[in-house]
This record gives sequence, C-alpha cells and structure tokens, in this order.
Amino acid sequence: MKKYIVIIALAVFSFVSCVKELGTTPGNDTEPYALVGTSAPSGDYDPDCDVAIRFTCNNATQELYYFIEPTETKEARNLTQEAYADYVIQNGTKLSPVSSEFDGSKTQDIVSQQVYGPNTISAVAVGNGKKYLASASFTGIKWSTLATGTFTCGKANVTKLSSKKTVLQKNEQEEGMYRFPNLFKDGYHYVFYTVGNAKKDSDGSVYYNVTMPGQLIGLTYGSNGDISVRDVATWQSEESYQAYNTYYPEDNYVSIWAQYYVNDGSLGYADDVFEADE
Repeated sequence: MKKYIVIIALAVFSFVSCVKELGTTPGNDTEPYALVGTSAPSGDYDPDCDVAIRFTCNNATQELYYFIEPTETKEARNLTQEAYADYVIQNGTKLSPVSSEFDGSKTQDIVSQQVYGPNTISAVAVGNGKKYLASASFTGIKWSTLATGTFTCGKANVTKLSSKKTVLQKNEQEEGMYRFPNLFKDGYHYVFYTVGNAKKDSDGSVYYNVTMPGQLIGLTYGSNGDISVRDVATWQSEESYQAYNTYYPEDNYVSIWAQYYVNDGSLGYADDVFEADE
C-alpha cells in the first residue's frame, strides 16, 4: 500500500502565467492552472521509490486534486483529457495548497513512498467553472532480495572494511542489474550488471560475466578526496578482463576484480567476493 506524507510548506516560488487568458498579473488569473514538479526527497527516504512532489496552482484555482497511478494503467483507460480530469477529481486526493505571500500562486509539497515502475502523477485545478489537467512522470525502482551473505572487500586497507553481512538484490525494472545496498555507507550502493549470455564452467555450473561502472562508495581517502570503485575491465577498457568477474545465480556467488581509486589515481585492485549463507 502506498503511503502519502503531506508536508505543508511556504515556498518562495513565483508563478507567472504565460498564457493570455490565464492573466498577466500574478494573483489575478482568470482560469485555473497547475504545475506538477518532482525531485528526490531529502531526509530518511529511499530515492529509488520515494518521490517529492510539488503542486503549484494559480489564484484562480479554488480546488486542487492529485492522483498517482501506473502509466500503463492510465493509458489503458483511453480517456480524453477532460474525462481523465473528472476521473482524478472523483478518485484522487484533494490538496490544501498554501498561498504565497509574494504573489498569487499557491503550493503544496508531498512525499509519496513506495512508487514502483513508471507512474504518472496528475493534478487537476478547478475554478471559475473550468478545469486544468497537469501531469509529471516518475519511475520507481523495486529491488528484490535474492540472498543474505558476507561481502569480503579485497582492498580492506583502503575501505577499512574487510567483510560485512549484507544482501544481494536484483532490480525488478532493469534486467541484469544487481546491488549490495548501503555497503560502505548508507545511501551508497555497490552496483553491477550481468553482460552477455549465461555460460557454464568446467563443472557445468551456470554463471554470467559482469561489469561494474565507476561509482562512489561514500568514503574519502585522506586528503585525496572521494573513493570510487569499478571493475578492472572498465578501468583498462579491456573487455576480455570481464572473464574475471562472475555471478553464479544458483548459489548467488559474486566475484569482481575491482579497482579502488580517487581522482589522482589508483588505490589498488583485488577481488571483491560475496558468498551467500547456506
């Protein structure tokens, strides 16, 4: 179930109508108008599936409604703009936007949590017997946990982390994308991708080669700045080195020949390994 946390906020946000019939003086519009803006929420939220939404309307707006649903579901309704505006009013949530002290605009901020997949965020401004439909899109990522186990870092002298209990997760929206969440620091994930088709080793076990693009790990190396990690194949631009990076889906075993580095140069390379609990 989605949770909606409503945050009433006074924002220094000037709304100026640019369409003649909407009025040329802020706060003196003749027809309702709305805008929908999205951003990553601050604080204790998951930016992969939580979205901060700002609804802005003009002085002619007497009521403001919003509704969020999967884009595929919205399109399947096959409604006209006017009909969908009525649908949002009937099935959505009524907002209570706050007027700006600087002009005639009104705003309200909310954070919508656990929004997975491609979604459409719609708002309908109502006033003076007319309606205006506005929308924005947001695609939330859902991760499923495949296994719990131990991650062993090959460059513990750099990360100050020799091993850690963590989980291996799979991206449900993007095929072949995996991560160890919040590995070295909260908010920084260790992400890798499978490449090519499945292979079999000499024992007949199925595995994939993987690649890992450069990514920050959330730590610094003295005065040398932020530490990043990538696989050696990416570092050397040598695809054949991907043979040293493997993911065995049956056992959820991962081994990546990883290089840790800062802007000034390499901090070394070694195997990072994840072994799932039995």
